[in-house]
Amino acid sequence: MDIAAWLRELGLERYEQAFRGSAVDADILADLTEADLEELGISLSHRKKLLDAIAALSSQECPGAVGPTASHLEAQRPGGRVKFQAERRQLTVLFCDLVRSTVAGLDPEDMGGAIHAYQQCCRNVIGRWEGHVAKCTDDAVLVYFGWPRANEGDAERAVHAGLELVAAVGQLRVYGVPLAARVGIATGLVVIGDLIGQGGAHVGQVIAGLVSFFNPGLVVIGGGVSAAGELLLEPARRIVRERALAPGRDAVRIEPAAFGADAGLVGAALAAREGGGVFRAGYSSETGESPGGDSSESSDSDSLATSLREHRGDAAP
Repeated sequence: MDIAAWLRELGLERYEQAFRGSAVDADILADLTEADLEELGISLSHRKKLLDAIAALSSQECPGAVGPTASHLEAQRPGGRVKFQAERRQLTVLFCDLVRSTVAGLDPEDMGGAIHAYQQCCRNVIGRWEGHVAKCTDDAVLVYFGWPRANEGDAERAVHAGLELVAAVGQLRVYGVPLAARVGIATGLVVIGDLIGQGGAHVGQVIAGLVSFFNPGLVVIGGGVSAAGELLLEPARRIVRERALAPGRDAVRIEPAAFGADAGLVGAALAAREGGGVFRAGYSSETGESPGGDSSESSDSDSLATSLREHRGDAAP
């Protein structure tokens, strides 16, 4: 692809020298962000025009892709660059809603207890049917069957989970008040790249604010969400590069936690063992060593993670 000719087609040939001076070629064109274009001295309106044109090029190269933030790692480009493509998948979505009229007479403290009991009941039922709780806000729970892990009969699992949810919530009594829930289920084709990419963008917005104020060198994403890996981290990093203030945006690294979904459990176990969670001063979570070179904390963390997985019946990573 001739970058100079492409710029002339867009009526932006004035930036040809800027692109050539920064060695911008076809291989990195799709990776350019608004912040990159701003550093090249391109005006706001022309940045928007260029980004739209770059997105159009990406769509032509990857039919079905959702721009440069689309998720599924498809192939490795020369030079270690990754080409992203969205993935179509059959997804079943379950929405469970607490019937508010059943708790309308409770005072705020009792209402909080009712909401907590309801959410815990939902998580227990969804876990038994291998659903993924995507969002849980007060009296509403949104669940995916078919992502991040697809199972045979996901739609059937969702139906069984919905029926059990209605029955299980109906058996709850909070301060003598019976609860009730409503469930809706829908199945269809979705673009998973768009789904995860939007989540990563929201994560990036939060991190960008933290980077601007606190200027950290490393941000670690832990818990179950870390299983999405680069599908989530790539759009998060892009948003941080675009929105965070310099110099933090250029120095910060955004990485998944080493223990993934077990990170919180391992950290809590170590904190309990240390009697309040105060580690020795200078302990490095990256190297697992203290200033004196003692790596006992790292080996303890590995042992705790292994024990937790064995207890749950998980295979070693």
